[in-house]
Amino acid sequence: MVLAAATMVGVSLATTFIYLGLVLSVRATAFAVLYHAAAALTAGRSPYQDLRGIELNQAFEYLPWVAFALSPFTRLPFSIALHLWVALSGTVALGSAWILARALGWRRPWLLTASVAIWEVLWRGLLTGQVDGWLLGLESASILTSCKGRYGWAGALAMVAALVKPQVMWVLPVALLWPALARGRARRYVLGAMGAGVVLLAGPAVLHPSLLAQWWASLGHFSTSIASIQPDLAGLPGLLRFAPASWGLTPSPRDPATLLIVAVGLASIVRLIWTRPKLEEQGGADTDLNPAWLASLIVGTWVLVAPYSHSNDLLVLLPLLALVVGADFMAVGEWDVLGMLACVVVLPEFFLLVNPAEMIGRLSVASLAVAALVAVAYRRSPWRRAPGSQAGPSPSERCRPDDAERVGWGR
Repeated sequence: MVLAAATMVGVSLATTFIYLGLVLSVRATAFAVLYHAAAALTAGRSPYQDLRGIELNQAFEYLPWVAFALSPFTRLPFSIALHLWVALSGTVALGSAWILARALGWRRPWLLTASVAIWEVLWRGLLTGQVDGWLLGLESASILTSCKGRYGWAGALAMVAALVKPQVMWVLPVALLWPALARGRARRYVLGAMGAGVVLLAGPAVLHPSLLAQWWASLGHFSTSIASIQPDLAGLPGLLRFAPASWGLTPSPRDPATLLIVAVGLASIVRLIWTRPKLEEQGGADTDLNPAWLASLIVGTWVLVAPYSHSNDLLVLLPLLALVVGADFMAVGEWDVLGMLACVVVLPEFFLLVNPAEMIGRLSVASLAVAALVAVAYRRSPWRRAPGSQAGPSPSERCRPDDAERVGWGR
């Protein structure tokens, strides 16, 4: 066990150092796209450009409100803004890991925080200027406030996360609706979600009425790039690139195999939501952690089947990972959890380890890591345990109200 842990830490450190050497000075990052889109909007121009081919990698495809939110960064020179963005994103991600660990009963929350600090998934996101650190913060906050019955805040925070990166997080507000329904608080949850949606969508629409239509039109162009210029997909559709060329399979929303994968994933999510109440009545779940398990499993399932998720997006699977490995990694002594953890450490950046000169591998196997995590999570979830068995974590592992309230999430 000690040898396995030391090996995984070594692999994580090696990949992190490779990333530092490769991209520390790179300026063509995702943040550059965000920065220039915000600058264009500040100057009265549209952030959406009519791009084709490989240039689509530089296209701004976020909702208009994201460009508005990033406008303050454009007051700084790009280099300073980039370093500030990386510092803030890293702080939010590590702070979220600490608070999440405390709320889930980790007596040594630094274990989870330190693990995230050397996880190559975090560093890919940070050093390429992605938004996943902020997504993790919003996701963790929404899940923990739902655990504590603060459904208005849970709905608002989940909706903000969904409107940052809809292709990955649209399922989060859907998932957290069901715990609110079960406790008769759906109205408060929906009002919170609708309030956040109105502010973030209607506000920019009032200032620039054409931006939402431009965003929608740009998605059609951008979707054509997935099969050709998006090499590091984290969903199962990305594995279609390994199929023989004669099969004609591509990770594209128009590909029948991709659509079948998505359909199976959505059916799995519906089945989980549909059967959950009956299983809970049989005593197969700890009610304190129902929202955390349900939302995390649904998000994990969607990331697994999504046609447009990337290896850096695996950061939003941290709540599910923290639940599966148990408080203070207590469950890692079991073979399935240990094997899953090895997959999560090694596979997301496997091609970077094989060829350190190439920052983004031509073919990604990150989806195998997601598949391992989701499979083990379903197997170990409270709803799969037999009635009368140990249903959920011990009282010390339940969501703690003081952790959510300490940071203002429960207020």
